[in-house]
Amino acid sequence: MLRYVLYLLIFFCFACSSNLDRDNPNDDLSWYVAPDKPKNVKVTQLSGKNVIEITWDDNTEIDLWRYEIERSTSKNGSYERFNFNTADESNIIEEGYSNIKYLSKNATSITDSSNLTNNTKYYYRVYATDESYNRSKYSDSAFVRYMDIYNFKVVQSNENKVKLSWNPVNNISFYIIYRYKDHHEQDFSKRNETTVTTFEDTVDNWSGNDEYYYYIEGFDSDNNSVFRSSQAHIKLNEVSIDSPNMPNNLRVEHYGLNSIKLEWDANTDSDIAGYYIYRQKDYSSWDQINTDLVTTTTYIDEDSDALDEHNYYYYYIKAVDNDGNFSLKSSEEYTYIDETNPQAPNKPKNVMSEHYGLNSIKLEWDANTDSDIAGYNIYRSKNDYNYKKVNTNLVTATSYIDEDSDSLEVRNYYNYHIKAVDTDDNESIASSMTYTYIDGTNPQAPKRPSGFNADMDSDDNKAIALSWEANTDSDIAGYKIYRKNSNSSTWTLIAELGAETSYTDADYDNLEAYTYYYYYIKAVDTDGNISEESTDNTYVYYRPN
Repeated sequence: MLRYVLYLLIFFCFACSSNLDRDNPNDDLSWYVAPDKPKNVKVTQLSGKNVIEITWDDNTEIDLWRYEIERSTSKNGSYERFNFNTADESNIIEEGYSNIKYLSKNATSITDSSNLTNNTKYYYRVYATDESYNRSKYSDSAFVRYMDIYNFKVVQSNENKVKLSWNPVNNISFYIIYRYKDHHEQDFSKRNETTVTTFEDTVDNWSGNDEYYYYIEGFDSDNNSVFRSSQAHIKLNEVSIDSPNMPNNLRVEHYGLNSIKLEWDANTDSDIAGYYIYRQKDYSSWDQINTDLVTTTTYIDEDSDALDEHNYYYYYIKAVDNDGNFSLKSSEEYTYIDETNPQAPNKPKNVMSEHYGLNSIKLEWDANTDSDIAGYNIYRSKNDYNYKKVNTNLVTATSYIDEDSDSLEVRNYYNYHIKAVDTDDNESIASSMTYTYIDGTNPQAPKRPSGFNADMDSDDNKAIALSWEANTDSDIAGYKIYRKNSNSSTWTLIAELGAETSYTDADYDNLEAYTYYYYYIKAVDTDGNISEESTDNTYVYYRPN
């Protein structure tokens, strides 16, 4: 009976495992002890190259066999394998169908330059396979926006005209332009050979919404192919014969903190009424952003509700004539909004801070040389980097004394930075940070008194005579005298004097006979700063006669 139970359990386990799909990386393969999914996948475009690099963390599982990489132009779209590059050919362990390469378990990076399209997001994901053909789940996808370094662009310039432009490339003698109607075909036809960086192609026998793909190839003086651009494509649209010419030479730049400036060449048609501006955020829909026609050739987009930091924004414009006819759209141009403000003044320089008063800190900096500076804002943090502005009104000088007694405490570090503000309220980035420590002393206080002496008064044997040396500071206002007796631990202020250097303590009602009395004095300057107590250990035994 036990044997039959064991057979039944084995059959049940096999039946369960057979329902799992080994070819689906997202299926639950825990029965097969699938590899961990690749982690920390990162994607970047290599600087100055039309190449994307994909990296991931090494998987140290002992039975790992290979990695496979897939690419898509949409995060949740269809992913496909592609012909990637690898600097270490020893990491290629197998050639699959359609020249698909597999990477060995030692690989942690590849590069991709296969059929990349300018100004396109590419998403990548990685999965691992072990020696038993168990596949991991997909890694988290990572993406980069690919930008062709040659800035190859195509736009429809008229009914059957396509205008191409690109950046010049060093050491190139001539360029060849290729076109095809289906970018999956390899047999692109040669359209032109040129030594300049623009070309207008004529497309014959086309119908509405036909798509055409182009690329350019550069050759040196020995007719060697030096580079090949990414593909660029265009969908041709029907154009009215009465339409104005499309706007040319659109330029887009990050202009203010959250604003973008557009400029373009004036349309030369005699009946132009104005222009409409269209904006897109990444791959969202295009929106017309101006209600009224723009009648100049500049526009500042400062829609704070729509423009966010750390995002790309794309624009094109259309010309409109007096009869309401629209032109073809201009080229699409883009810019990136970071956290800076291009219109802001320069940041303040040479910022210094010092412990200034008992509970105050003084800051000084160089004057900003921008012509439209209105003032400065001061920011402070205590021990950390949570900065808060400390001035209510703009500081128009190049120094500031922070004497906020409610916030500045003894034995603490305080960090500061300063920002310049111009007449349009643009605020600069923060200056370099400076800090200082409040140690409990008062750097502005006068020197402590010296030569302090106490004795019974020779003229009045019931009084105590006190004397000291004059303080040499130029702004001394006077002195404070403190006393206590041997039976008390509390010091009492008994006199506030002017510039004199002696005092007779004749407080008969409070002086007790045959008691030790202790004294110290402090100097006070004209700003009310008080020195430390005198250094001399001054006391007297009170013996009135």
